[in-house]
This record gives sequence, structure tokens and C-alpha cells, in this order.
Amino acid sequence: MKNFYKENRVFSILMIIAIICLLLIVGFFLIYFFKGQSSNKYGSRLDGIDKVKISDKKISEYEVKVKEEKGIESVEVVIQGKIVYVTLHLDNESAVNDGVNASLKTINNFTEKELAFYDFNFIIDKKEKDEAEKFPVMGYKKSTSSSIVWTKY
Repeated sequence: MKNFYKENRVFSILMIIAIICLLLIVGFFLIYFFKGQSSNKYGSRLDGIDKVKISDKKISEYEVKVKEEKGIESVEVVIQGKIVYVTLHLDNESAVNDGVNASLKTINNFTEKELAFYDFNFIIDKKEKDEAEKFPVMGYKKSTSSSIVWTKY
């Protein structure tokens, strides 16, 4: 063995370095794949959601207020994580402006804490639409933003 080391010293040192590197890579992969999957899929983004929880009663009140607005036929509200998805269906005589105005008016039904924590995603759609009409129209309000950004509007 000593003869082999003396004759192939550079090769032996490089092989030891290569084996150590391979062991480190395998170790990091094992840590990354097995330890990384034990955490929550949302990470720490939902920390504090219990303090700002939107109740089912508040959602149903919100749906009723939105339906009272001009041109709104039906409303669907779904909360996933910290995003509130609101889908507004307009009646046949309404225009995009009616849905946008209803969204802007009714978002004030939420408290400042809720608006600062949740993101809001609005989809305005119409069942029977003309070719000239631009549907669906989507709007998004990030929790740190004070306004809704609209597409196709």
C-alpha cells in the first residue's frame, strides 16, 4: 500500500478529495430533499392569520352587499391562504364599469387590518358577451398596495 501511495501520490490525493466532495454533495441533497419537505407549503407567509381571520359571516355579508350593486348578478368569494378570490358575474345589460365600480365600492367593507394582510383578486365576467366586450377583466390588490390594478380595462 505504501508503494502504491508513493508511486501515485497525486492520484491518491485527488481521489480522496473527490470522494469527500461526493459525500458532501450527497449529504446536502439528503438534507435539502428530506428536511425541506417537512415544513409548511406556505412557509412563514401565513404567520398571524389567526389574528386577522375573515369569518364566513363577513364573507356572506360582503356577497350580499356586492349583489346590491348595479348590474351584479352573482358573486363567489373564496379564501385560499392569504388571497381572497372574488368572482363577479354581471347581468346581460351591464358593462365592465359596473363590475369595477362594485369592486371598488365594496372592498371598503373589510377592515384596515384585513386589507393590509390579505391580497384581493377580482374577476369580472359575463355569461353572454358580445365580441367587442373585453371579458373577463381581472383586478388585483396586493396587501401593501392601496389601489386595485386592472387588466383589459
